[in-house]
Amino acid sequence: GWLRHGPGRPTTAPATQPVEPVRMTQVRRYLPGGEDGARTVLIVKAAPEAVRVGQPFTYRIRVTNLTKAVLRDVTVREPAAPELKLLSCAPPVARIEAGAIVWQLGELCAGEERLIEVAAMATGACALSTCGEVTYRMDAPGVAIQVVESTLRVTVQAPQQMLQCDPIPVRLAVTNAGAQAAEDVVVVAPLPDGLRTVTGGGRLVFEAGAMEPGETRAFTGQVVAVRTGTFVHKAIARARGGLRGVAPPVSTLVVRPQLSVHVAAPAVAYVGRPIRYDITVVNGPQAIAEDTVIAAALPAGATFVAATLGGRFAGDRVVWPLGALKPRQARSVGLTLTAAEPAVLRGTTTVTASSGTATAEAATAVRVAGPLSLAVSGLADPVEVGSVVAYEIVVTNRTSALGTNVVVSCELAPQQAYVDSMGPTRGSAVGREVAFEPLKVLDPKAAAVYRVTVRAVRPGDARFRVTLAADRMPAPAAASVETRQYE
Repeated sequence: GWLRHGPGRPTTAPATQPVEPVRMTQVRRYLPGGEDGARTVLIVKAAPEAVRVGQPFTYRIRVTNLTKAVLRDVTVREPAAPELKLLSCAPPVARIEAGAIVWQLGELCAGEERLIEVAAMATGACALSTCGEVTYRMDAPGVAIQVVESTLRVTVQAPQQMLQCDPIPVRLAVTNAGAQAAEDVVVVAPLPDGLRTVTGGGRLVFEAGAMEPGETRAFTGQVVAVRTGTFVHKAIARARGGLRGVAPPVSTLVVRPQLSVHVAAPAVAYVGRPIRYDITVVNGPQAIAEDTVIAAALPAGATFVAATLGGRFAGDRVVWPLGALKPRQARSVGLTLTAAEPAVLRGTTTVTASSGTATAEAATAVRVAGPLSLAVSGLADPVEVGSVVAYEIVVTNRTSALGTNVVVSCELAPQQAYVDSMGPTRGSAVGREVAFEPLKVLDPKAAAVYRVTVRAVRPGDARFRVTLAADRMPAPAAASVETRQYE
């Protein structure tokens, strides 16, 4: 059977008849009626013209406030036939009473509209009403009376985040928001624990004096933080006659870089052989570390060989200017030293930034690896491309026994070309390799001096490497030196 929505009689269609498409009908009603100027509420109801028994369908009710005032306690009542079964409603039904479905919509602001959507099903043939009822309450017009009193309005301003090393500017402003002059206006900002004035005081005081109505005066003071953390700024203004004002609080997060440095150093090294140190700096999670610099002091008895990432040997230390380190950022550099004598090399590495320092120490025991020691040095640094540079190689027998079958070999950097070599034995070059014939005997406490001359052919940091082998040496010794070549 079919259910027709609105006035009319239900009809029955044969079961074999195809289902027609659902057509919608719409009813509009103005409340309370009358001319346009008297209309308050518009009700629009959209529903199918006809539905089948047992077939779910949807209809909608739209309620619109046509006035420029707020309608309160808006209630919609929709007649409901006994054969109508509700499946869902949005908004939910407030109650069902006396054959009516009731929705309570509350307030409707000027021009506001509210939609009610109902999913239902008819359990039997019937006619459903197209009419609904809306009730509401409208406030009667009235007169607002404003009560004015003299008052002070005060504000406090401070940066949201600052480094601990920087002073914090705190701005206090007071406005006479009353209708009369204010006398003896004073603003006081007590400082939270951890903040102090630049002179060590515990509060900022601003004497604004006499202020005319609407006048504003401001003062900026400097405070410093003795620790990191979040600090809340407060301020209160007072004047003669009991006038007062309280500022909304604001907060400042004080942070600082948290630098740490670690030096990875070998516990044991050998005379004449390269000693590699790896230095790592880490910044904490709070703030950028500006102007970060690593300085590694050379231990007594050590000789500088090379440094990575632009590290420069200056005086008794190697320095790396790293610039800014972001929060949680890490940087690593390398340092290579040699020692000509057995010793314990103790060095201190310091990292400094705009607002903090950190140090680390490292110790390496240098021992004699065999009867011979190796040292290499460049006789010029830096050198211009096209010029020649000589490297001096010294092999020393530090024992009381003869050194035998002493072999020195060299490797040129790719930016260099072989020119000449000299020493106690004849040297020859093949490509970038330079080899000296074996020195049969090196007397006790004696030294053999070799020299290799090369030409700088390209700019860059050129590393010249030397290897030493001999009888009774458990392993070859190696050394290198770096030369800066420029155009």
